[in-house]
Amino acid sequence: MKSQVHVYCGPTISAAEAAAIVPGAVTHPPVRHGDLLRLDPAPGMTVVIIDGAWHQVPAVRHREIIWLLAHGAAVAGAASMGALRAAELYPWGMTGIGDIYRAYRDGILAGDDEVAVAMGLELKDYFRLLEEIHLLSFVSLDDAWHDEDGAPFGLLDVLEDKGTESPQNQMIARQTVERLAEAIDNLPEKERIVITLYYYEELNLKEIGAVLDLTESRISQLHSQAIIRLRGKMKRVA
Repeated sequence: MKSQVHVYCGPTISAAEAAAIVPGAVTHPPVRHGDLLRLDPAPGMTVVIIDGAWHQVPAVRHREIIWLLAHGAAVAGAASMGALRAAELYPWGMTGIGDIYRAYRDGILAGDDEVAVAMGLELKDYFRLLEEIHLLSFVSLDDAWHDEDGAPFGLLDVLEDKGTESPQNQMIARQTVERLAEAIDNLPEKERIVITLYYYEELNLKEIGAVLDLTESRISQLHSQAIIRLRGKMKRVA
């Protein structure tokens, strides 16, 4: 099979510059959600992600990149969106290149764009949320006002939701989540990867098998083993 290189770029590097560096490469505009699924991945294909959409359209999802890797394509990232996704997905086989990639990977770089993508927000909505939080920070929960009858009331009276759980139950729930996260971290490597890809990235057993080069039945076995381990650990800490 003839190898093929796809480069998603602009504005960090233009299509002409990318083609000059990699003669014969197929250049594309900055990658966004759904673009990678239009490719026909196979061993021998290389996908290079440099720039990606941040603002007005959804960003490329982790699952799309893992799908390429599962089908034998090599995926590399650098400079912008590519660097961020590579820092998040290098454990699954994506290759990161350059100082920006290393800064994301090592937790040195954490810009607004990164936070917005992680929260699933467009950048304008992220900044609007920050502004709302900023305004609320000037209001104290202890501040008191008076209603039209002259009776005092505070912000807690306005914000209280009778349907919410008690602070004690909320604390127990947070502790349970923390214990579960710790239990997952302590799973054997392959079981941890299966749980992460199945529940976080929403890959099915067949797709996970392609990522790990294992049969679907083996992935099902690893998943069952992991669930049994997690149940046992959660019972012991209960």
